[in-house]
Amino acid sequence: MARPRRTRRGWAAVVILGSALMGIMGAVPVRAAAAPQPGGVVLDGWGGLHSFGGFHLSSTGAVTWPGWDIARAVVARSDGAGGWVLDGWGGIHQFGSMSGIAPPAVWAGWDIARALVVTSVDGTGLPDGRGGYVLDGWGGIHQFGNAPALSGGTPDGGWVMNADGRVVAFGAAPALASPPTPDPGGVWRQLHLDATGSNGIMVGDWGVMRSIGSANASSWSGYTDWGGVSRTRDIVLGVPGNGGVQPVSPGARMAFDPARRGVTGGVTLDGWGGLHPFGGFVLDTASAPYWSGWDIARGLALRGDGSGGWILDGWGGIHQFGAAPGIPAPISWPGWDIARALVVTSATSGGIADGGAGYVLDGWGGLHQFGNAPGLTDAAYTPGRDIYRGLEIHYGVNGLPDGGW
Repeated sequence: MARPRRTRRGWAAVVILGSALMGIMGAVPVRAAAAPQPGGVVLDGWGGLHSFGGFHLSSTGAVTWPGWDIARAVVARSDGAGGWVLDGWGGIHQFGSMSGIAPPAVWAGWDIARALVVTSVDGTGLPDGRGGYVLDGWGGIHQFGNAPALSGGTPDGGWVMNADGRVVAFGAAPALASPPTPDPGGVWRQLHLDATGSNGIMVGDWGVMRSIGSANASSWSGYTDWGGVSRTRDIVLGVPGNGGVQPVSPGARMAFDPARRGVTGGVTLDGWGGLHPFGGFVLDTASAPYWSGWDIARGLALRGDGSGGWILDGWGGIHQFGAAPGIPAPISWPGWDIARALVVTSATSGGIADGGAGYVLDGWGGLHQFGNAPGLTDAAYTPGRDIYRGLEIHYGVNGLPDGGW
């Protein structure tokens, strides 16, 4: 298996410069091209392609991996005829009417491929898949087809972007006139620039985009993100223009905000359902339940980035707030205050609790799993004795729950 050339930092994206000038969508046409479209396309981590702003894309034959975060980059033709998706192992998957691309390197079982650029064009001046480059996470650039090695000739250089948003020029590419401020949180995914490096976009995690220069989508109609869930992996634009401010959801904005990542402090839950952050913890409490005067709130599970969480009531109900998704209660005891603790065991690829699995503890010691959480033996069940109050789960070497306290 081919291994990437090692560099000091993890790299997220690459843009290649040459006489066939690179633009927001790939190669700028050298001949009259089909009319590009407004809006753009979002690639999610499962391989889903989501058009917005009036962009019409043929996704026939597109590969998806439901539940598996492995899609890393997309090249989409501005005429909507199709494109290619890069997976984390280095596979390149065509869709629409595009021809296949033989990957220059494959790392089976290793999620290290990061960016894809197609440099060759057809008679309309749009990418045709005959040549280009793949970037790996260690900074190695692997050419395919008729693309030359980047040691002179055309293409003759480009830009690479670190996961923290630091953009570095190489070869004949000029340094950015106004380089973006690096974000030590490491949340940047992809980079798309024009031939001068003066206009383009940086694609961040949670679907947040940063414009370089004046680049923007000509229309954001129909654009949505996944809130505090890390799903966006790439965004490509059709006709750059002034489409207004990108409509980023509060949950995505909060998760992306570096001031809310790696937060300190915590949150206290009171018996009425009141949530009280301390120590600098910033929490999205939108839609949180509250039972004024009724001591019924029993357990709290939070998303580590402060984008929301869940409250367990004494009857077994589970109530989401902020950007946290709903959790169907595995059991309920209407009128009986016996539920005691809640643990959410499943998380997104970014390590943020997603509510897909976990456990509820009752006061007799009964353990009730939900979602795909495996069944666990009750520690010491004591029917009729309401003595249990807290729960913590242990994870085995495979990352799955295998016991607890």
